[in-house]
Amino acid sequence: MNIAADLSKTLKYTISADQCDSKWKGLKKTYKKIKDLNNTTGNKPKKWEFYYVMDNLLGNKPEVIPQAVCSSSEGLIINKVPERASTTKEIPINKGKRKASGVEFRHNEKMQKYDEFLHLFKLTVEHTIGRKVDEN
Repeated sequence: MNIAADLSKTLKYTISADQCDSKWKGLKKTYKKIKDLNNTTGNKPKKWEFYYVMDNLLGNKPEVIPQAVCSSSEGLIINKVPERASTTKEIPINKGKRKASGVEFRHNEKMQKYDEFLHLFKLTVEHTIGRKVDEN
């Protein structure tokens, strides 16, 4: 699925893939910044209306919560990431008699992330323009 094409069709306004990519990177950057600030003691928790949506998408990802960190004062620290109930639909990767290859698995995983991004992007657009965007 091409997110830019779907958004352009839905909004009847041309949106490029680069614009979608830039928006996604900006959303991730904002999320990481707020997560880091909120995890620092002494800071008043910062709020962002898309925080929980982004946390659901990225909260357990190693790029946000490293699986392990190493410091000169404490040595190696292995983080335990709590399991989270997924609100997204699971994509079956083993259909039929043959098993999915690693390439197919990564493709399905990437497509699921694009679907989640499209939903998040639509929420952003709806918030910006102040009205619901048709799914058709």
